[in-house]
Amino acid sequence: MAERLWLFGRAAPLLGVIVVTIGGIYLGAFTPVEASGIGAGLVILLALLSRSLSPRGFVKAVRDTVRTSAMLYMIVIGANVLNPFLAITDIPLSLGEMFTNLGLGAYGMLLVILLSYVVLGMFLDGLAMLVVTIPIYFPIIIGLGFDPIWFGVIAVIVIEMGMITPPVGLNVFVVRGVAQNVPLATIFAGVIPFLLAMIATLLLIILFPGIALIIPNSMFG
Repeated sequence: MAERLWLFGRAAPLLGVIVVTIGGIYLGAFTPVEASGIGAGLVILLALLSRSLSPRGFVKAVRDTVRTSAMLYMIVIGANVLNPFLAITDIPLSLGEMFTNLGLGAYGMLLVILLSYVVLGMFLDGLAMLVVTIPIYFPIIIGLGFDPIWFGVIAVIVIEMGMITPPVGLNVFVVRGVAQNVPLATIFAGVIPFLLAMIATLLLIILFPGIALIIPNSMFG
């Protein structure tokens, strides 16, 4: 217990950052974009105060951030090119009509969409999946009568499921890069409890949609 309390004390500053950023969004003090900047600034400040970030490490972190940001901007730029193309070609409308003609029903169609996210998650980054698929799936979801915020919640859960699912699972390889001495099979076995927990959460949200809307309704109601 003493060791747990000591570790909790060491983690307290970082937990404070989480409370400030999430709490600030919930209270309306700042937007999610502003919260990300505030959170990053607080983490940098903590790293400097604890002397865990050297000048060389700081330069490397900035370089890696620029590289990652450039990659994300390219994805967003590609999505902005794709979206007008989808609008002109009426692909979302055609897909919606095709799925409707299959006679799967609202929840059958939802199952097909969720399974597609799991498959895509084996090969694509989460942001890439969102910017590519949302223009296609969003009109279908609205047409089926589902709440868009509710769908956003379950879409994020399924995307994260796809990113830890074999045979690829991008997040698993991120962990492998950090824990290089741990066999990949062991890492995949380690994510199974998390995968089962996410499946259980997903089923609960589908069966009881109000669960996913409690916090948004309290924020914007």
